[in-house]
This record gives sequence, structure tokens and C-alpha cells, in this order.
Amino acid sequence: EYNGSTIRQMFVQKRNLLRPSFYRMIRDILRFNREASKALVGYGELGSLGVFLRNGKYSEEFVDHYLAPMGSAIWSIPRTKVMEMPTEFFARFFENHGMLTVDDRPEWRVISGGSQRYVQELIRPFKHRIRLNSPVQHVRRHDDRVDVDGEARRTRSFCTLIRRCCHVGLLLGRRGTTTCRAPRIRWPRSRTT
Repeated sequence: EYNGSTIRQMFVQKRNLLRPSFYRMIRDILRFNREASKALVGYGELGSLGVFLRNGKYSEEFVDHYLAPMGSAIWSIPRTKVMEMPTEFFARFFENHGMLTVDDRPEWRVISGGSQRYVQELIRPFKHRIRLNSPVQHVRRHDDRVDVDGEARRTRSFCTLIRRCCHVGLLLGRRGTTTCRAPRIRWPRSRTT
């Protein structure tokens, strides 16, 4: 238990002052933030997060008490699935949400009534045009649209495409690619929105 806002909060549990494993975890948080940011610049395929962490010799404390629990909480998936995630996707998500820095982190807020309340209001004007539970087989990006091949190879074109977060980086691929295949990753069912 700790909070990284101040030194005093960092050591709210006084025993952490004397635990080398706690210092290793803090060191690895800072190192992961640096290395994940650098990795996004383009060093090719990074493999799964678990492989990236093993190759980087990250501490057990960092993985078990920081990164895996955070990934599990964000995506509502078990630790094993977090470790199977593509490193590039995981790092990009953390970067896009200000989580690869220890200072200037965003303040997270809660919506009264939960996410269903604001989602329903947000989609009200175009709810009839939203396609749910439509498996995607192939995506082709163009300058002015995205073509999506669904079941039975039926192609639909979109000028705007909103994706489930787990498939964003995987399905659309890197910048500059014009075509990509849907990954064969089984994401567990989640009741979260």
C-alpha cells in the first residue's frame, strides 16, 4: 500500500522504508516507464508483455504488485491474460492515458450513475447506426475511410470507427500500414463498459 504523490505517502507503510523489494519495485516502475516509451518509437515486434518483462529482468515485486494488478483492473482480465497482451499495445495504452510518468498524471474522476448513464446520452442521436457484436475479419485503411470485412466477407466502409479498446492497436496495426488481419486473440467476456 502506497501513494506516489509525495515521499510521505510513498512510505505510508513504514516497513517499506526497510524493504529492498519495495525499492526494487519503485526502480522498476521508473525503468518500465522509460523503456516502454522508448519501445514505442519503433524497435520492431516486442512480443508479449510477459516476455518483455522477463527479457528486461523486471522484479517480481514490480510485476506482481504493480503492473499485473493494474492491467487486470483496467481490462477486467486475469493476470495471465495481462502477461499475454502485446507489449506495444499495453505501452501505447499507458502512454495515451498518462500512465508512463510519475509526475503530471491525470486525475481520474467518477461519473454519478456510472458509465451506462453517460454512454446512453452520448449515443442517443446515432444509436440506430451502431453495430455491436459484429466480428471483424479484416481491416483496410484508406485516406478517407476504413473498410471493414465482417462475417461472410461482407465489407462496410466507415469514415469513423470506434473500437473496443483491446483491439485498437492490434486490429488497425501501425501507422503507415494500409491493411492488417484481425488477431486471433481470445479476450474474455467482460461486463464492464
